[in-house]
Amino acid sequence: MHFLDRLAAIAIPVKPGRARVEIRQTLCVSSAKLTDVLEYALAGKMSLLRKEGRQRGLRRFLVHTHDLRRLFPEISPGFYTVEEAAQYAGMSESSVRAATRNGLLRFAQCPKHRGRRMFSEKELVSFCRRYVSSNQLAEAYSVTPRRISRDLSSSAAWICGLCRFGLWRRGRATALLDAKYRGLGPQDVAKSKAGMSGAVTHVQ
Repeated sequence: MHFLDRLAAIAIPVKPGRARVEIRQTLCVSSAKLTDVLEYALAGKMSLLRKEGRQRGLRRFLVHTHDLRRLFPEISPGFYTVEEAAQYAGMSESSVRAATRNGLLRFAQCPKHRGRRMFSEKELVSFCRRYVSSNQLAEAYSVTPRRISRDLSSSAAWICGLCRFGLWRRGRATALLDAKYRGLGPQDVAKSKAGMSGAVTHVQ
């Protein structure tokens, strides 16, 4: 029996209701590769759905999203999606994407999530030590994000192309703002950074 005929023989017609996805796109919602889905479906470990109509090949077949996420969890320990990375760093998703485009934050290779863009915790920790957002600085210095942006524009904390996303070099930004708002000199910067680490933290 032809392989597609074997799939058609075990597939059931699609019914309205539960969320589903084509078996060619399972990596979009889980860690399952196409071969994983086919193996589980043929072994009877998950339901295979069949679309009626003129669809041919693998495009005819779908699986329930719930089954995919149950059998192939989307997130691996120590790895974060863009949304989770934004929460971790205390920044917006657009800021995280901008940092990635500019090479400040690198995607990691996650064996269980090939094809997915994810970040390792090690990379996020390193990123948070080097960079800080306007919102975080505004909270730490009790001013508005707009004022932070105004005070740091054209300064040594400036990062080309990322100011509109509110991203700054952490060390230089805190040194400048300490001098401006707290009247601290260079000898006091180290002490200020210790306090800043408690005020500007990531969200897990």
